[in-house]
Amino acid sequence: MTNRIPGWLALTLVAALLLSILPAAVLAAPATPVAQQSDAASDVLTPDALANMTYISELTPSGEATLVDGKYEDVDNRILVTLATAPIAYGTLDGQDAAAVLIVENGGGSGIFVNLAVVVDQEGTPVNVASTLLGDRVDVTSLAIEDDQVNLELIRQGPGDPMCCPTELARVSYTLDGDQLVAADETVLGQGPQVVVYEAPEGGMQITIVPPAPYEAGTAAMPTGAPLHTMVSFLGPDPTAAQSDGGPFLAVYPVDEYVQLWQDAGDATIADLVSGLQSTLDEQPATLAAPLPIVPPATGVDTAAQ
Repeated sequence: MTNRIPGWLALTLVAALLLSILPAAVLAAPATPVAQQSDAASDVLTPDALANMTYISELTPSGEATLVDGKYEDVDNRILVTLATAPIAYGTLDGQDAAAVLIVENGGGSGIFVNLAVVVDQEGTPVNVASTLLGDRVDVTSLAIEDDQVNLELIRQGPGDPMCCPTELARVSYTLDGDQLVAADETVLGQGPQVVVYEAPEGGMQITIVPPAPYEAGTAAMPTGAPLHTMVSFLGPDPTAAQSDGGPFLAVYPVDEYVQLWQDAGDATIADLVSGLQSTLDEQPATLAAPLPIVPPATGVDTAAQ
């Protein structure tokens, strides 16, 4: 089965494919760990307690969902509510020990609604005092409680994005005002390249947006660092692990930002690679010569063919 990719994207994907097969040390590691705070603010807000309590719900008829081992299911109404095991943040909000968690809801359709929920320690009992909807099929990449605010970064739908395929990275801060979470600040950090594949290969594929990583010389043979970019992996469950696992993948980078990131650090490696690739594309012949004859497959006893 073949992939039909829009013509406007062809050059970008060719460049990305050539970059992706360079030695692994040249490229930034695509996986960006989810940033979270792992130490509970009190003995009450334990992972077990957070997975077995009642949360505000946007979908249930009662407006609440009591989780058991991190899950609530209403088969008759096709409602599923789960607690994301990561990220989880701990800290202090309005003078109270608090935890910030993600509650994910589905009502039987394609929507996967992600809610930010704040749980506080009220006289020894964990209580979900406020929640707010972050979006449908968004991906929270970092979560923290700092300076009496809940700060998070997420990948959400940007201008022109379909609901299935968000590419915009944003940072949002919330304050707790009674039983409400109020957005105090919001900054768009960038938007990854949108990749459209009309026919997926038989083995399956996944598309993900990888947050930016700063340039670091590190101790490896080559430095790392890359801007916000899009990863497409094939024949594997996790696109961010495709490079380390040796699986086939495409990495679609905004070229100017990638070059600038390394040049600002005094490193011309990416600029040289892009220049070499452009020369190769410029020098390709207008017409290709006939291909060489294909040797028939060798059998186990066909020494001559081997």
